[in-house]
Amino acid sequence: MENIMEIIVVILVLFIVVYEFYRKNKNYVSLDGIQLIEGKKMTSNKYALTGKPSKLALLNGEYVPVVFRKESKNPIGKALQYEVLTYCLLMEEEGQKPSMGLIASGNLALMVSFNDKAKYDLLSLIQEIRDFEVNHPASTIPTERFIPQKNKCGKCFRTNECKML
Repeated sequence: MENIMEIIVVILVLFIVVYEFYRKNKNYVSLDGIQLIEGKKMTSNKYALTGKPSKLALLNGEYVPVVFRKESKNPIGKALQYEVLTYCLLMEEEGQKPSMGLIASGNLALMVSFNDKAKYDLLSLIQEIRDFEVNHPASTIPTERFIPQKNKCGKCFRTNECKML
């Protein structure tokens, strides 16, 4: 009888720990039971962007982009959040407007909201990067780690001036 009581206590403690985790991390969703399909390449002429999310997830009746990352103790950084927001923007350009994107690590995924503020922040960052590119010609960018990529170089606006090809 004591063993049964110990098992019940352990189960209750585990339940409380899991409940508290989900209560504190409302921005996370489990990928269990969520339909995932291959991501498709998307292009926006308006924003001069191209990208392909790892997967698309059917969540609450809408497809949302999913980016997978290796499990890590480090928090999810802004770069991954902007990456998934870029896929949301590309989907919007194709006529879908996802309300969020997901950054998956293991079986959990962080929900990143795609709203007007997130879109504004993303477009501001894109403009900041493009302004930097204008003020820093391709010939001044370090090339030691450059590897030409057909799918990216072919669409680059600097193809004619690039000394790395």
